[in-house]
Amino acid sequence: MNNELKIVTWNLGYGVYPDYYSITGRQDSFRNAIPVSKKEVKKNIDGQIKILKQIAADIMFLQEVSTQNPVNLWTNQVLSLKKAFPDYSNSFIPSVKVPGILVVGKCTLVKGEAYSKSIEKYFKALTKWDNFIMRNKMSILTRMPFMESELVTLNIHLAPFERQSELREKQLRYIFDIAKAECELGNYVIIGGDWNMDMPLTEVPPKYKSIGTALPNDLEEEFRTLNWRLAVAKEATIRDLKSPYPDTDMSNIDGFLCSPNLEMLDIEAIQDFRYSDHCPVVLKLRAK
Repeated sequence: MNNELKIVTWNLGYGVYPDYYSITGRQDSFRNAIPVSKKEVKKNIDGQIKILKQIAADIMFLQEVSTQNPVNLWTNQVLSLKKAFPDYSNSFIPSVKVPGILVVGKCTLVKGEAYSKSIEKYFKALTKWDNFIMRNKMSILTRMPFMESELVTLNIHLAPFERQSELREKQLRYIFDIAKAECELGNYVIIGGDWNMDMPLTEVPPKYKSIGTALPNDLEEEFRTLNWRLAVAKEATIRDLKSPYPDTDMSNIDGFLCSPNLEMLDIEAIQDFRYSDHCPVVLKLRAK
């Protein structure tokens, strides 16, 4: 791995969201519609893999992937990813696991040798249902050789829903403490994924809609003080599910945070919503 890197983060939505798909009912309720068929799910997953191959990133942070899931008609996304990217180290770590019924979580793929482990920290949620889907809300910490040191990445998917803002903030502070400790050891560190909070924007994308929860002011100030760099695309990264795309609102909740020894070269949200409610966000950077 040379001193320049290309990284993509993408919430794949289990492969259940074609571009005409919308959820009815309460916005934050459990998914009350399923794909038309397994053929539809396969079309979405194949489309996601095609886009990921075109991006050709060194590292992929993927969220909402599964091996067993009634929502996507028990289609094994992880197996499809392993077959599509045989030259990549592949780490899938469930965040919710009910053997034989539901196994969903995050996946990190690295081109070359890498070692991954789960980062677990239990923070109590507001309701029994939230405690079930938030429990073991793991991040994936991955290490790989880089510039005579190590590159340490954290693939995150913070707690969803506006009502979970306090839980989401606790998760982020815990993850950032881990990242700071790794940086103090001389490692290069990248946090990336689905933050489920409004990212600080230099431009407001068309049809932009706030999701109602922002990055805490003191954390944003700490990032600046310590010279950590938020890498946020100017384009929106997620479409609202109340109406089919493109006639819907969009928000920006996916991005990266990079340690001071890394220089951002470019970041772009590739606004292709044919296969998920999120779109891929691609970051190019290099070691200083």
